[in-house]
Amino acid sequence: VNGEVVHPGLKFPPTGHWTLWTYVDMPKPIALKQGENTLRFTATGAEGLANLDHVKLTPVPKSTAAVQLSVGWRGLL
Repeated sequence: VNGEVVHPGLKFPPTGHWTLWTYVDMPKPIALKQGENTLRFTATGAEGLANLDHVKLTPVPKSTAAVQLSVGWRGLL
């Protein structure tokens, strides 16, 4: 997020089929700055990156000023 690694080694388990979708939640909320932010997902293994479809941001209580990030993907890895 914005050039910093926030969750190294986040796993995207196979869904079993290209038409099956699932979400994975980040282990803890991430803080975003006001305005534009950059999210980058980088494959760390030979099998490559999951087929990401979209990213869903869900606000958490204002007292923490962070969001919960979920990533949707489909397909076989």
